[in-house]
Amino acid sequence: MGCHLNHTGILRYRDPQDKQQSSRYFLFDAGCRNISLKKWGRSQPREISAISLYQLVYGGIIMEITDSKKLTHTRWINLFDVSYTDKTGQDRNWQVVSRNSQPKCISGKFDIPDAVLMIPFHTVLQKLVILREYRVSLAGFQYEFPAGLVDKDESIQEASRRELMEETGLSLTRITGISPPLYNTAGLADESVVLVHCECDGIPSAADNRGSEIIEVHLLSPEDATRILSDAHAMWDVKLWMALKHFAEHGMTVGRDTGLSS
Repeated sequence: MGCHLNHTGILRYRDPQDKQQSSRYFLFDAGCRNISLKKWGRSQPREISAISLYQLVYGGIIMEITDSKKLTHTRWINLFDVSYTDKTGQDRNWQVVSRNSQPKCISGKFDIPDAVLMIPFHTVLQKLVILREYRVSLAGFQYEFPAGLVDKDESIQEASRRELMEETGLSLTRITGISPPLYNTAGLADESVVLVHCECDGIPSAADNRGSEIIEVHLLSPEDATRILSDAHAMWDVKLWMALKHFAEHGMTVGRDTGLSS
């Protein structure tokens, strides 16, 4: 496969199976999910997906998602059987958990996050806010950041403010950074979360916790973080573990030197 990408955004592609070695040209806009393809002298323009063009540019072999079937029907999450064609052309299936009516590999709605996860710093007490919450799947407590699902038609900022109050009783005062949608366990689920670095104040409270929740609010200094990180029996959310290691070493710089923009 011979490819050449020039500065105008036109890709010239030569198929090694084509004896005439005629070129085909791809016009694309990196901000679009669908890319216009025009083959001069051969046919009228048609559409090619962004991922297909990416793989042509970088010499990859296309893995094509073809269909999905819903296997469960529950309120919060569901299991889907996704059909796809692998790089050898063989038809295969992959089971995907999703919070949506269709998995994102079918709907293409990758820009809409499922949840927000706050990294809150209490500006009055100068401490990082974390939770210790009971998780049924672990049959025990896990250290984690405050987090929750984004409601329909709710902005990231609104969801962050609501969830922080519900889980900790603290008031969000300022957002200092918002990440793009990030994926937790892509081998299992398409759930995405945005990290929201923020400042807060107030007195911690469990008054707004639901009956199904057991949540402890902890406000940590760097010394406190070092102490609980040494607990060999604690269970951790991976995002908290990484942030807390940084906080223990560098203090309140967590959330301010990560390159996130507000």
